[in-house]
Amino acid sequence: MKKIKILLATAMIAAFTLTSCSKDEEISGAVTNGSITAKWNQIKTVITATGINQTVIYDGNEATCNKDYVEFTTDNKLNDVVYFKNAQEVCTEDAAAQATYSKSGNTLTVVGGDYDGTYTITTLSGSEFIVKSVETQSGIQFTTTTYFTKAAAN
Repeated sequence: MKKIKILLATAMIAAFTLTSCSKDEEISGAVTNGSITAKWNQIKTVITATGINQTVIYDGNEATCNKDYVEFTTDNKLNDVVYFKNAQEVCTEDAAAQATYSKSGNTLTVVGGDYDGTYTITTLSGSEFIVKSVETQSGIQFTTTTYFTKAAAN
């Protein structure tokens, strides 16, 4: 019984420590001083609801083609570019409907396209870009965190 109490106390301390660190990072702001103006490859999305995390690895890239990407331009346009193989098996760029974006501090607002919505930028550096959004559906709160890495120059 004593071992169970010690184990439980240790687990609680670890949980508070991990929760505290995560919260401190959000409050103080992770690295967000990078430029959003770039091409970014989506690598994964983590959806959290009722304490359960579901990780979805982005596997939409067509084999032997360039990687799909989103591009934030200097004139506040967001291009969502997906590659596919046409009838001749040639990799072809299929740009979805163009969207616009605005960034104010750590808030990113996208109007139009697949990324339409408001996001909190949790990380923005020269190589990494992470955004989070919160939505409530049927009384359940969903937090979606999307991870990107800077696309290699073509």
